[in-house]
Amino acid sequence: MMKPNSLLLSAIFLCTLLFRCTEDDPEIDITDIQFDGDKVTVTEGFTYDLTTAIEVTGSDADQAEISFSSSDASVVSVSGHILTAEKVGTTTVTATEANSGLTASIEVEVIANIIAVTGVVLDESEANLKVGETLQLVATISPEDATEKDITWSVAFPSGSKSSEDEPTDIATVSETGLVTAIAAGDVVVTAKTKDGEFTASVDVSITNIAVTGVKIDNDPISIAGSTTYQLAATVEPSNATNQTVIWSLYLDQSGRIRNEEIPVPIRVPVDVDYYAEIDSGTGVITSKNPCDGCGLIAVATTFEGEFSDELPVEITYVDVTSITLDPSSITIDVEGTEQMTATILPENASNKNVTWSIDFASGFPDANPNDYASVSETGLVTGIAPETFDIVVKATAAIETDISGTASITVNPILATNIEIVDSDDIPFPEKKFVSGPNDCTLSMQLKTSIAPENVSDESVTWSIDDEETATISSEGMLDFNSTGTVRVTATTNDGTEMSDYLDVTFTGCL
Repeated sequence: MMKPNSLLLSAIFLCTLLFRCTEDDPEIDITDIQFDGDKVTVTEGFTYDLTTAIEVTGSDADQAEISFSSSDASVVSVSGHILTAEKVGTTTVTATEANSGLTASIEVEVIANIIAVTGVVLDESEANLKVGETLQLVATISPEDATEKDITWSVAFPSGSKSSEDEPTDIATVSETGLVTAIAAGDVVVTAKTKDGEFTASVDVSITNIAVTGVKIDNDPISIAGSTTYQLAATVEPSNATNQTVIWSLYLDQSGRIRNEEIPVPIRVPVDVDYYAEIDSGTGVITSKNPCDGCGLIAVATTFEGEFSDELPVEITYVDVTSITLDPSSITIDVEGTEQMTATILPENASNKNVTWSIDFASGFPDANPNDYASVSETGLVTGIAPETFDIVVKATAAIETDISGTASITVNPILATNIEIVDSDDIPFPEKKFVSGPNDCTLSMQLKTSIAPENVSDESVTWSIDDEETATISSEGMLDFNSTGTVRVTATTNDGTEMSDYLDVTFTGCL
């Protein structure tokens, strides 16, 4: 076996091209061809002489005619016996011997040609920005054809600066492409760092605010109905001023009414204007309350920075109450029970939504007081007092438009008896529902009473009855009188519809 050198193979290829053997030439003895190894690695953009890796076996090895081909010319191209690495990847190169038809293959891996980074610079060394402005930084990596050009951007406070509760990104941010955005006044350092070699370049960035120069209320003079809200708006000048905060307030213009004798011009003084309206100092939402037609109400917008201001006349018109509806429209409550009423006043922007609550008769004027049956508080809380014997209502009347009212019917349920017990004149229950008047007691009459629960039962009256009216009688007030000796059963029954009852067996044995 022999391994021809590249010069010999080149001579063989040239001989093959110029002097083809005739059919009478003796057969060339080639027994085997193979690559020296299973794989070869070539750097992208470089070449490789394939003859240095091929081995030919046979007595006529020096006459071998070998050609080379690539299975993927985009990865590796072959010209004659010279291989060129085109791009990163893997392919197969095949060698074919023309006389014997023998072939051999080898895997070719193309690896990247890595050019290391040696440094980085920025197009700016320092920058001054206003809040809200941006700056595009450009980083240039050396050498220009470096393989790895990735850069990481970051923001930090200057070295040695006083520590702050703020984060650097509260002052400025930088994007992945190097776009710096100024957020708040302050100083930061923006740094670009290469991924390969971690080389850095920095720029000092100083950020200042955009000063406020004025403010203008966007709304025209307004006239709004009572009990409504209205959104005021103001524009701070310039429109890109850093601090856009506006503080809203209300004043009453006292022109012509409050003057200083030494200063003969009208003086504006802040006064309590809550009677007419109120304003949210942060949002500029004004809520009207009471009419203010020509009273001099003024909305004022003042900038937080510089205290520039603008003002706007505000007129509040009166809106009449047109209807009042009570919810619920009817109520049923127990004695001492309560129910909260709600008055809905229309229109919703009525100027005065105050109402006066009262208890009244539904119709007619009976000789009675409706407040004996129910009461109502200033906030509309109805309380039952006694079961009603007349139709009564709870009424809400408009404070100003007194001819406008709403009513809801009231039913007051009585407190019913839950228990009844017959007791003596001292309110002591009888043991075992039995009483005996012995021979030493010549009392022929005894007063009976009842104890009814609960204590606040609405109807305490009862009906008395006995089972033997020949032996004794009992009055409607519970006075028991015996006509003769004997035993009777006395029963007391409630009159409130519950028909609860209790009994007592009374025996009279007579006198000695």
